[in-house]
Amino acid sequence: MVWWIDPAKDDAVVEVVLREIKSDGPLRNLNVVKNDYMRVDGRWWLKRSENTSITHGVVEVHTFHHAEFDRPDHPKSLGVETFNMPPGVQVADFRLAAQGIYGMDAMGRYLGGGVIVSEAEWREQIAPGFDMESLSQFKNAELAAHGHGQYPRWWGASDSTLGLDRVASDPDQWEAYVRRWILRHSHQVVVDLKAALPTTTLTAAQIESAWAILKDCRKRAEPVLRRKAKADSARAESAASAISQPSTAPAGDLRHDDGTASSVDRSEDRFDRELGKVFELLKSRLNGLLQSKQVHRKAAE
Repeated sequence: MVWWIDPAKDDAVVEVVLREIKSDGPLRNLNVVKNDYMRVDGRWWLKRSENTSITHGVVEVHTFHHAEFDRPDHPKSLGVETFNMPPGVQVADFRLAAQGIYGMDAMGRYLGGGVIVSEAEWREQIAPGFDMESLSQFKNAELAAHGHGQYPRWWGASDSTLGLDRVASDPDQWEAYVRRWILRHSHQVVVDLKAALPTTTLTAAQIESAWAILKDCRKRAEPVLRRKAKADSARAESAASAISQPSTAPAGDLRHDDGTASSVDRSEDRFDRELGKVFELLKSRLNGLLQSKQVHRKAAE
C-alpha cells in the first residue's frame, strides 16, 4: 500500500495505491484512490474521491457538495436525537466494538436517553408492546427520500433491463447495460463486519469477454439499424410528398381502409423485434460467462 500525503494541506491523503508484488512477476496496481480537497472553515475537506478497481474495471466516485465546521448554530455534541431519530431505531453500539464485538452482534435499538438494548432484548421484551407508528413513519420517509442509501436506484431493477427504459430496441443503451451488469457482478456484498460472501466477483477475463460480446452484438445490430434508418428516411419523404399533395384521408390516418395497421407501423415493430432478439442474445451470452458459484452468489445477494 503506497500513500501520497500533502503537507501543504495539513497532511491530507491525496492518493492511495494498492499494489501486488509477486516474486515471479512484475509489480502491478490493483486499486487506486485519488482525492481532491477543498478549504472549508479553515480545514481541508474532501471534495471528490475517485476509487478505481483495476482488477474489476469499476470506478466509484464520491462527491461532497457542501461541508461546514464549528458554526455557532452547530450542536456541541451529536447523538440519535440530533438527527430526529425516534426510539426503536437500529444503531451500532461502538462500546461493544471497543470490546472486539462487530457486525450484527454490535447492533441494538436506541430507546432514548443514551439507552441501547440488544436486538434480542428488543425483540423479546420491548417490541411486542411498543408503539411502532413513529418508527414506521421515520423509515418510510427516509426510504422515500433516499432509498436504502447503499446502491443506485437501478440496482434493484430486474436483469432484463437493469433500469434502462426501452433498452432492448435501443443499441445505444447496450453499453450502459453491460457496464451495469459488470458493476452488479463485481460488487463485493458485505453481510456484516465479520463475514462476507465468498469472493466470486467477475474476473478480468470475464470482464474482457463481456465487452467482446457487446462489440459482437452491436455489429449484429448494425444491418437492422441501417434498414431502419432507410425506412425512416422513406417515411419522411413520403410525409413531405403528402404535404405537397394533400389527401382526402383524415389527417394523421396511418391505417388502411379495412382498419389494419399500415406498412410503416408494421416495419417499426419488425425492427424493434429484430433488435430485441439481438439484445436477448447479448443477455444470454453475458449470463453464460458466470460460473456456478457466481450465480449462487447472486441468489444469496
